[in-house]
Amino acid sequence: SLDRSISCAARSLGGMIKKESGGNSDALDDSNLDTFQYAARRFVAKYCIRQKTNTPRYAIKYLRSSTMDKESSFQDGAADLITEAMFLSSLEHPNIIKIRGVCDQGPSGFATGVEGGYFIMLDRIQSTLGQRMKIWYKNEKKIRSKHLKQCWSKKSNKRLERRNFVERLLCAVDICAALTYLHSHRIIFHDLKPENIGFDCRDDVKIFDFGLAKELDPQDRLLDDRYNLTSYTGSLRYMAPEVANGKPYNLSADVYSFSILLWGICSIGIPFHKFSREKHATLVVNGSHRPKINGTWPFPIRSLMKRGWSEELSERPSMDSCFKILKNELVELRDGDTTGLDHVKRRSTFLIPKPHLMGYSKSQKSIRPKEA
Repeated sequence: SLDRSISCAARSLGGMIKKESGGNSDALDDSNLDTFQYAARRFVAKYCIRQKTNTPRYAIKYLRSSTMDKESSFQDGAADLITEAMFLSSLEHPNIIKIRGVCDQGPSGFATGVEGGYFIMLDRIQSTLGQRMKIWYKNEKKIRSKHLKQCWSKKSNKRLERRNFVERLLCAVDICAALTYLHSHRIIFHDLKPENIGFDCRDDVKIFDFGLAKELDPQDRLLDDRYNLTSYTGSLRYMAPEVANGKPYNLSADVYSFSILLWGICSIGIPFHKFSREKHATLVVNGSHRPKINGTWPFPIRSLMKRGWSEELSERPSMDSCFKILKNELVELRDGDTTGLDHVKRRSTFLIPKPHLMGYSKSQKSIRPKEA
């Protein structure tokens, strides 16, 4: 029944149930990794859609009817969508996507059995970080082309490379600011990757897709400040080793993911590119292999990456420390310019809404998908 799914959503359950993925997904390249990673969340990867409204600024997200015909995928999809709505309605940060509305019926909208019976309205994402990185890569390739090297002086090329690096670093600072905000409220994002980071109509960085986010529960806390949380949650390429191995973990799992992502932003590369799952498990999850760091990057950034993706949780810096380090480096690279770095919180308090505020009450009957 959907009762259980909604209750899980109310507790911010961001767990995944491992299932076999179909097809040939041995290589850890982008397409195969996504197929493997989303095996238990196909309702998100294949059945949730974002449809444009009359204005290009907003998007509607709901479950496809084919998802609602299958009880297991319906329950998982409903829980994921409700979880996202509950989190976003309680969060206020300039680098977190805004929720603009929820259907009047609340979760009861699922009872209609029609596509779009329950939906949420979000700010529309114009492009993802993954798409933006392809543009950055093309720009860098042009700078290093023989034609430009002949036309421009070496000093001009260096200046342009520096400007582009500053642009990418600003993006990383914005992402880090959003994660710092989440961690200040004991929320772990769980699924940091380029496909879950986007740019809105004003080209502002936005983190989106909170289906796997979870607020840490003190009851799950162990003596070493780790928590009994769902294992194998998130994207394998960016997943912390302790999460992949099913060990207790904490907010530092996001720090690991961010460090891998930061390397990708700085290098405009894909971490662990062409790795098979077996190779990734052996060298990365159960080993110490990490991406090669460019020696020309500022030392504080190089040091941050190394500490952030350490296999030892205690060696990883807090997200707040990451933010301060990156912000200081960005200001220095911009010759003291702090424009755009005032990540103001509009709301100083945080509260997970009660289930009845999202249109659901305990007395409500179970809602099941329509008959196939």
